Amino acid sequence: MQAPTMQPISATGGMVIVSGRPTNMMNPIDSVITCLQKYVGFEGRASRSEYWWFFLFTFIASFIAGIIDAILFGIELTDPTPISWALQIGLFLPSIAVGIRRLHDLGKSGWYCLIPIYNIILFATEGEAVPNIYGPVPNNIREGNSGAPYVIVQQPMQQQYQQPMQQQYQQPMQQQYQKPPPGP
Repeated sequence: MQAPTMQPISATGGMVIVSGRPTNMMNPIDSVITCLQKYVGFEGRASRSEYWWFFLFTFIASFIAGIIDAILFGIELTDPTPISWALQIGLFLPSIAVGIRRLHDLGKSGWYCLIPIYNIILFATEGEAVPNIYGPVPNNIREGNSGAPYVIVQQPMQQQYQQPMQQQYQQPMQQQYQKPPPGP
C-alpha cells in the first residue's frame, strides 16, 4: 500500500500547512470493487471519493433495475419488482459498511448513520488528515492494485514545459526593444 503524500496548502502570514489527505481521488471502478469486497468490513476508513462513487453506482444500478422491472412486469404500482428487490438486498450491507467507514474517516462513530440530515453533511465533509482510532488515512488505491493506469499531470510538470515556451517568446521581444549600439 502506498502512503498518503503530503501536499502543501498555502496559508496567510507566509506559513504553509501540510495536509496528509490523498492528492487524488479513487477512481469509480476501484471504489465499487473495494466496497463490494469489503461488504461486511465495518472497520477502517473510506474516503469521500470511495463513498460517493459507490453511491452513484448504486443509484444508477437501481435506476436500470427499475427500468428492467418496468419492461418485464409493467409499470403499475401493484406490479412485482423482483430485480429491484434483489439488487437492493444485495447492496444493503455494502452500502451500510461504506457509510460507517466514511464516518470513521471523520473520527465519528458509525452510529451517526442513524441521524437523517446530519449524516449527509458528514459524508460530504473532508476526513481527518491524520490517523485516528479507526485506522490510517485512506490512500485511495485499491488493495492489490499497484496504481492507476493513467497519468495525473500536476502543476509542477506543467510549469516545467511552460517555461521554455515563455523564454522562447520573451527573448525576441527583449532584442527588439534594445537600443542599437552607437554609430561611428
